[in-house]
Parts: sequence; structure tokens; C-alpha cells
Amino acid sequence: MGPTPAGVPVVSPQEFETNAGSYDAVLYHLGNNPSHRFVYELALKRPGIAVFHDFVLHHLIAAIT
Repeated sequence: MGPTPAGVPVVSPQEFETNAGSYDAVLYHLGNNPSHRFVYELALKRPGIAVFHDFVLHHLIAAIT
């Protein structure tokens, strides 16, 4: 993973869930593998802006359903 741009906070999933109501906007980055399950589940709880780095999310959804 590359460096995070200045002024852009990055928090752990646990910290995010604890403070979810304190953000103006949330950016989720989803990919097509089970490693992104925690992102998918957090996005269902707290909607935000989603970026998909794969055209199809079949493998992610198949793995978690």
C-alpha cells in the first residue's frame, strides 16, 4: 500500500465502527475477493461512497453468501 495523502485519516475497522457517526463522508474501496468482506459489511451498516477496483464482485459475494 502506498502512502496516504496528507490530511486523509485512515482508521482501523474497529475504530471506524466505534466512531461511525462522527464522519462527514466515508470512502469504501471494494475488490473482488474475500479479503474485502469487512469493507462490504461496514458499508452495509453505514452507507458511503464506494470505489470498486474490479468490474465484477462475484467472488466476494459468493464467498460471503
